[in-house]
Amino acid sequence: MSHAPFDDQLAPHSADRLTGLPLRESLERIAKQTLIDRQGVHGVVSLLAIRLEPSDGWSDVYRRRVLRWIAQALRGATRASDFVARIAEREFMVLLPGASNEQARSVAARVQLALSRYLDTRGQRLNARRVRATVVTAPADGETIDALFERIGGTTAENETASRSKAG
Repeated sequence: MSHAPFDDQLAPHSADRLTGLPLRESLERIAKQTLIDRQGVHGVVSLLAIRLEPSDGWSDVYRRRVLRWIAQALRGATRASDFVARIAEREFMVLLPGASNEQARSVAARVQLALSRYLDTRGQRLNARRVRATVVTAPADGETIDALFERIGGTTAENETASRSKAG
């Protein structure tokens, strides 16, 4: 799915090599402007975070394949006006302008169901701990990207630090 409305706001080298998605910096820049624009029309903006906790038995090749698949599933489950980005090793975010919290949760549910089916066909099981979805919505959960990230719970920084400490 094309996300053309945002293409001119991306830096030339801001795409993730594995998934082709924009990176966190692009999401933050676009989210800031979207949240400012939201205030003028008193609309809502939701932010969906999807985090993969891979199985210990997954090879690096298989993990990368699943991450690429998640990126494709997110593109397929979102509208052209939404913005999908890979913000950390195993975390994606989707900016959903004009989408309620319930609508964003519906996107998360579709992606989780599709991922469950994808893994089932490959002999893997998906449980709730493997793919975490968190949704926050402006203005109810905050007015700025920093407030929304904080409301999500600092998932990126905290989980990446925890992952590194477990691996080391």
